Amino acid sequence: MSVGVSVERWREAQRAEQSYWDDLLSDGAEFARTLAEKVYAASWAEQRMIAGPPAGDWLEIGIGPLGVGCMHFLPAPGSRALVGVEPLPLLQGDALRLPASLAATVAACQTDRYEHLQAKGEETGLETGRFGLAVCYNVLDHVHNPSGILDEMARVVRPGGLMLLGCDTVSVASLVRFHAYVKRRHPDSIGVRAHPFRFRAGDLIAMVERAGFRILDDNRRQPEWLHDAAGRAHRLLLLCEKPGARA
Repeated sequence: MSVGVSVERWREAQRAEQSYWDDLLSDGAEFARTLAEKVYAASWAEQRMIAGPPAGDWLEIGIGPLGVGCMHFLPAPGSRALVGVEPLPLLQGDALRLPASLAATVAACQTDRYEHLQAKGEETGLETGRFGLAVCYNVLDHVHNPSGILDEMARVVRPGGLMLLGCDTVSVASLVRFHAYVKRRHPDSIGVRAHPFRFRAGDLIAMVERAGFRILDDNRRQPEWLHDAAGRAHRLLLLCEKPGARA
């Protein structure tokens, strides 16, 4: 079971995240790359939502200070609220130094239907069972307590609701290399500072199931044993359901 890191270690990860976003605001190529990843994850999930995207309000934990998440790239007709949870404050207007077309994408996501909640994902304070969909994409390895995030998502998603999770996973060989070489040789790199956690795919799946979700589909690589032993880092995508009748 995952346990949280110290508050100071989490704050160091947040400082590294802030420096990344500060640079991103004027780096159109990097922003476009992250945008393409979110669009792909949303498309992957949509293709596997047999009954279509769920009704009701949607939530994305760790959406980032631009308020642009995977949920924005799923079909969302109607007047549902989109809530983004992020420890960093929302950046708008003059803070953006992106090309006009990318700045327009940010503005299109920050509509009056979007609510930016500045809070930790482990303690959102949102209503129990409110959301039909919860998303957490490229977040769990940056947080204070990954299990706490998953437990909070299970609390705020209604029975029959869905969760889309995306998180980088590593092999045993990658973990050994990181702890024996990378962490010691490059302690000040953002790859070290911003990532308090590194997960193997099986451990991440077990955490999701312990939180009470049922996995509907995933993009695990085959053969699993080979990639777990010596494969390259892989962003695992999981589409999950909270057991119960969908409203």
